[in-house]
Amino acid sequence: MSKSVLFRVEVTFADNVEQDEDILQIAQNIARAIVNEANGEGIAPQNGDNYTKEVRVTPWYINKTVIENIC
Repeated sequence: MSKSVLFRVEVTFADNVEQDEDILQIAQNIARAIVNEANGEGIAPQNGDNYTKEVRVTPWYINKTVIENIC
């Protein structure tokens, strides 16, 4: 197995989101939301000693990745 697991997340908005800057801000917000949960109850399986170290969010069609490290 691997330490990294890839998930696909789809978010639907009321209006079109077209600007790369807006899409990257959404990616940042998603990463922060995951980090907040990881620092709370956690997102790793509850039955072990595993913990979340890092969150990476890469928007489709944009060659940039938002990286959040978890303390």
